[in-house]
Amino acid sequence: MSGIVGELVETMVPVLERVVVAMQAAHDAPKELHAGMRASLEKAERDLIPHMDAVMGQLDMLQNLVPQATAEAAPAAPSTRKAVRPPTSNRGVRIPPKLSNSQAISPMKTAKNSRGVKK
Repeated sequence: MSGIVGELVETMVPVLERVVVAMQAAHDAPKELHAGMRASLEKAERDLIPHMDAVMGQLDMLQNLVPQATAEAAPAAPSTRKAVRPPTSNRGVRIPPKLSNSQAISPMKTAKNSRGVKK
């Protein structure tokens, strides 16, 4: 996946460099030229929109094909991952850790003693 993103960024760098140069020129241009540049950019945007729609359609198609291809290619194997414990909540509720046979809970921390009830 990172290779695809890297390729995309590498492809976009020359275009973005030209955009930066154009934006710097627009910033430095006199106010009279701004209206002409605005019209030119709006026309360029209108010309590009159909192409961008086609690209987005291709990406949507790819996105729909990838889950199908991975589901068909991958055999249904049992999961080898351990069960994930739910995260602790933000209210302080915690799931106590499971104790091994060598660990024990102190008598002061048992359920009866935790509320001040004496044996």
